[in-house]
Amino acid sequence: MRLRRCLISVLVSMIVLPALAVLNAPPAAAVSGFTAGDIVVTRVGDGSVFASGTAAPVFLDEYAPSGTLVQSVPLPAVTSGSNRRLTESISATSEGALALSQDGHYLTLAGYDAAPGTASVASSAAGTVNRVVARVDGAASVDTTTTISNAFSGNNVRGAVTDSGSNFWVAGATSGVQRVALGGTTSAAISTGTLVNLRTISITAGQLYASTSSGTPGVYAVGSGVPATGGQALTLVTGTGASTSPYAFAALDRDPGVPGIDTLYIADDTNAVGIRKYSFDGAAWTARGTFAPANKAVTGTVGTTGITGSVTGSAATLFGTTTDGQVVKVVDSAGFNATISASGTQLATAANNTAFRGVAFAPTLATVAPAITTQPQDTTITSGATATLSV
Repeated sequence: MRLRRCLISVLVSMIVLPALAVLNAPPAAAVSGFTAGDIVVTRVGDGSVFASGTAAPVFLDEYAPSGTLVQSVPLPAVTSGSNRRLTESISATSEGALALSQDGHYLTLAGYDAAPGTASVASSAAGTVNRVVARVDGAASVDTTTTISNAFSGNNVRGAVTDSGSNFWVAGATSGVQRVALGGTTSAAISTGTLVNLRTISITAGQLYASTSSGTPGVYAVGSGVPATGGQALTLVTGTGASTSPYAFAALDRDPGVPGIDTLYIADDTNAVGIRKYSFDGAAWTARGTFAPANKAVTGTVGTTGITGSVTGSAATLFGTTTDGQVVKVVDSAGFNATISASGTQLATAANNTAFRGVAFAPTLATVAPAITTQPQDTTITSGATATLSV
């Protein structure tokens, strides 16, 4: 009898106590919609120790402009239904670029359909470890149903951008610019030529752009507009010079006297450089100096890899991610065509065994306009003008 009671007690401990633990476990943090005006940062790693080159989980951290952490949105680390995993290399600083869609309703980034802990994930074959595109909307809903099995094989996939959520343009180290539809499994080459090692990709004022440190480093226009067909040439917009290391870029319209984009800020991961400024006078781009944010200990300066920004009155307000794991706010008070005159503020610092990569403004919720019945004479529509970086 005593032995039987002991066995029953053990069985109860094995079955009931774990069940109670699950019932009493704290609920997972709820994810809510993004707030307009906030910034979102790609964070790779959850604090666990991962060897160099190993796949790590990815999060999108939302910050108020003051630097207050609002929430962290996890990307799938396990396959769930049609949603694939999306992880990134813990040590690859060129990965994790974050882009806001042309319509402002989605964030996009690229990674790997690999479990956390997968070694040498960037050098994997794309047919075995598919490259994955994540689309995250204003409600913080994540879609990772889009994969690529035929490009970016054996090297980094770095970033993706969408116009309105249905098609994606993707960049990486080996395959130039590729295009894939939502839910697709293979991509089609968009760019042509020998310049295939690209870093970040974005759509600004109706034009697709990419940056590179290969060939002639700088920012390039990809074809004309947002091309859907192959054979598109990469045309240099702004070169940054030999031995430079450009990453993300923010294109702004700061001067009403110059139509379209007239100021370009380019992140550079070179210490003592940080952010490069260029201005456009309607005919040519001119370098306007650099600004390097202070390092975490405020004893030196560091480079940047992610950048976004907006025009605030007569100044430009920029948000960047640094090579030593900071989110920084930089305000350039100089005119669009004057040498950069900036001040920087540390907003956040990455925890141990994590890394900050891309940064973008938070997406907004898509709205559906109410149906309006009009008479025939009321149907004239006047379209607004678009602006592009001049090539």
